[in-house]
Amino acid sequence: MNSREIKFRGRRSDTKEWVYGHYYVAVEGIRICHCIVENRDTKYYVDYDSIGQFTGLKDMNGKEIYEGDVVEYKNTKYKICWSPEGMMFFAHLITKTGHFLNAERMSDCEVIGNIYQEKVIKN
Repeated sequence: MNSREIKFRGRRSDTKEWVYGHYYVAVEGIRICHCIVENRDTKYYVDYDSIGQFTGLKDMNGKEIYEGDVVEYKNTKYKICWSPEGMMFFAHLITKTGHFLNAERMSDCEVIGNIYQEKVIKN
């Protein structure tokens, strides 16, 4: 059985830049902080709503696919989601409900952005 690398990405709270690494929740005083750690020693505070897990899959260009990414397949946009019921990642059609793209097609897709970039969803 092949195992995938478990890692996350999140948007920094201060600069809004994307960071990649290990995710953890820290309690600092009475505050709960969501953090991504890069290279074991660099900790960044990230916006909770921006955190997405690496799916273990790559697109047609070799780019890693994360939860929250928007991918394009045959001129159609899909959002990468996690299904707690199915315990799996899947691609959900953005413009309609009930339409999905299975994991076997992910290598034929292209990551064009993520759900935090409004222009990606609208176009």
